[in-house]
Amino acid sequence: MFANLPVVRNLRESAYRRKFINNVDEHLFMGSYDSFEAAQAAVQLDRRLGLVDHLAVPLIVLGQIHQCHGDLGRAFTAYQEALQLAEQVAEPQLLFPCYDGLATLYLDAGRPDEAEAWLAKAQALCESAGLEPDALMVLPFLC
Repeated sequence: MFANLPVVRNLRESAYRRKFINNVDEHLFMGSYDSFEAAQAAVQLDRRLGLVDHLAVPLIVLGQIHQCHGDLGRAFTAYQEALQLAEQVAEPQLLFPCYDGLATLYLDAGRPDEAEAWLAKAQALCESAGLEPDALMVLPFLC
């Protein structure tokens, strides 16, 4: 599973899980803020300032955090809103994490056909935009 991730390749899977996935109490984002609070604050700030172009970014992060914590419903909601915004600006670097995130959510939800469809969209997007998927992957270090 982790063999294709260059950043993680040198870490044992158990060490990676202990540090980044299973350790939900550790503050890994923005100093003393926990990752959820920081992402929520970024969403609220972007909404208040009307930064619709940027709002997809913290929503994607929020979706990842909810997914890491097993809250698939809230993760779907965050990714769907991020996707709507990313589609408005038609930015591949925003669309890809939405497609990829939805694909992994559908896998987590036991719906592999939907997951495969979102992965195909992500691959087609990268091919049409001339992007490498590995360059667009966002690891869930914020969980």
